[in-house]
Amino acid sequence: MGDNPIIDGVVSNLVNEVTNTIKKQDESESFKKLLPSLLSKGIDNVDLSMFSYGMKNDVLNAMGDEYLRRGNLDEAQKAFVLASNQLKLVSVGDEFITLGLYSKAIESYKLSDNKGRLLSMGRKCLEEGRFKSAIESFKAAGDREGLTCLGSACIDRGKFDIAFEIFSALDDTGKLKRLGDACLKEQDYMTAAKIFRKIDDKEKLNAIGELCLKNCQVGFAREMFQLAENFSMLKFINENLAG
Repeated sequence: MGDNPIIDGVVSNLVNEVTNTIKKQDESESFKKLLPSLLSKGIDNVDLSMFSYGMKNDVLNAMGDEYLRRGNLDEAQKAFVLASNQLKLVSVGDEFITLGLYSKAIESYKLSDNKGRLLSMGRKCLEEGRFKSAIESFKAAGDREGLTCLGSACIDRGKFDIAFEIFSALDDTGKLKRLGDACLKEQDYMTAAKIFRKIDDKEKLNAIGELCLKNCQVGFAREMFQLAENFSMLKFINENLAG
C-alpha cells in the first residue's frame, strides 16, 4: 500500500467488495446446481433450518421464482410467504387472475397485505357478477363501503342469500330490514324469516306466519308464530290444524 491512508482504505474496501461479489456469484452458481433437486422435493419437504436467515431467504426466493416461471403457483406462493416477499406474492396473485382462479388470487393479495389489489379485485368481481369473490375481497380490505354497494347490488339482482351474508357481517339493521322486505315481496319467506329473526322483528315474523298460514304452510306458520310470540295463533293451530 502507499503512504496515503485514505487511498489505502478506499482501495481495501474496493478489494473486499469485489472479493465478496465474486464469492456470492460462485455461491449462486453452486446453488443453481442444487435447485432442481430442491424444487422436485417441494417447499413442504425441504428443511432449511440450518441456514442463516439471509441464506434461507435467498433459497426460498430462488425456489419461488423458479416455481413462478414454471407456473407452479401454489408452491411459489408457499415459498414467498416463508420468505416474507410481499411483492412476489402480488405477482403470484396476478398470475392466478390470468388463470381465472379468483379465490386463489385473493388469498395471495391477502398474504401480501396489498389493500389496493384487494379493492381492485373486489370491484372487478362485482362488475363480473362474482359476488362471493367480491365479498371475500372487500372483507379482506376492510372496505365497508364496497360491501354495502355489493349488498345493494345483490338485492337488486335477487341474490338475497348473499345480501344477507353481507349485511349480517356489517351488522347493518337498516339494510337487513330493507332486504327482508324485498324477500317478502318476492315471496322468499325462508330468507325473510332468517332476516327478521336475526333483527328480532316480531311484527314481520308474525306477518310471515299469516302469509304461510294462508298458503297452507302450517308447520312453517307455527314456527313463525312461535318466534313472534303470538300465542293466540299458536293455540288456534294446535287446536284446529294440528295433524
